[in-house]
Amino acid sequence: MASIPHLNEFVETFEGDDFVIMMISMEEAGVLTEFAGEHELDMWLVRDADGDMFQDYGVRGIPNSLLIGKDGKIAYRGHPMRITEEMIQEQLDAE
Repeated sequence: MASIPHLNEFVETFEGDDFVIMMISMEEAGVLTEFAGEHELDMWLVRDADGDMFQDYGVRGIPNSLLIGKDGKIAYRGHPMRITEEMIQEQLDAE
């Protein structure tokens, strides 16, 4: 959960830009509701009940993050703590 404040900072920094952070989980809805109540989330919390998104994007472990560019291609795959403002800005600036 150490990555939540890190990711929340990006939500604040890039507010108003074409930028969204989604936290995706396969947990049951009740677990996610409890989690959201216990953590300050400035991002979307999405339930992937069937694991389709995990499978489609090749996610094999958690925590895992994907930075997806405007072109729909994965620009970064790895630990969320390694995402930087510069990486995000580069994707926002891309044509």
